[in-house]
Amino acid sequence: MADAAGKLTIWSSCQSVFRVQATVAEVLGLPMSRIRAIATRVGGAFGGKSDVTVQPLAALLALRTRRPVKLVLSRDDDFMMMRTRHPVMIWMKTGAMADGRLVARAARVTLDGGAYAEDSSAVLGFALLIARGPYRIDHIRMEGLVAYTNRLRAAGFRGYGNPQVTFAGECQIDEIAARLGRDPIDLRLQNACAPEIAESARRSRPAASPSASRSCATCCRRACPVAASAWPASPISRASSRPAPSCACWKMAR
Repeated sequence: MADAAGKLTIWSSCQSVFRVQATVAEVLGLPMSRIRAIATRVGGAFGGKSDVTVQPLAALLALRTRRPVKLVLSRDDDFMMMRTRHPVMIWMKTGAMADGRLVARAARVTLDGGAYAEDSSAVLGFALLIARGPYRIDHIRMEGLVAYTNRLRAAGFRGYGNPQVTFAGECQIDEIAARLGRDPIDLRLQNACAPEIAESARRSRPAASPSASRSCATCCRRACPVAASAWPASPISRASSRPAPSCACWKMAR
């Protein structure tokens, strides 16, 4: 809504009023002092409302008409206009010794960012940070890039690059366990970061959460009784259980 002096007040479901204010000001060529952003009930977001959606369109219409403007997307509009998770291609190689110790991991992560950059650089950075997994691996090499394509724009989306690389890495842990003839849970417990290491990393972050931390080993032990009843028999484990050094490669494309 625009007042008589041309100052805009924007109500929207967003994760950052300051980002809405700054982006709308940039799009419309207005000083930030002429824009007031107010967050309504956020509801579900998980990164999907970290940047602007239709706020600049509503603001422009309000300026031109000098009347309050409300924009509500239909379900079809939402799927055609809003952000999606990044499609990704991952090349990953993980090295393990015969005793199950993980010693090296390399990965190349290529994100499909869609037509606009949005938060793709941040998503890529977090994906590369997470690609090692919650394991002690002394030697790592991670690299990645984001490609512009003619697809729907991609941005932060519940996990921020974490689900893609975690799926790739955990698949390789299962493959390595099968080739070594090891139980996949035991292999994870053997290589899991110790609680004191995880806690030290958590405390090193300026915005560390005060909530209690749960280590990888703790989570594995709690999940094991549930997972054991539903864990599928691996075709690799049936074919081979050679106790030899192992590495595995994995790709995912969309």
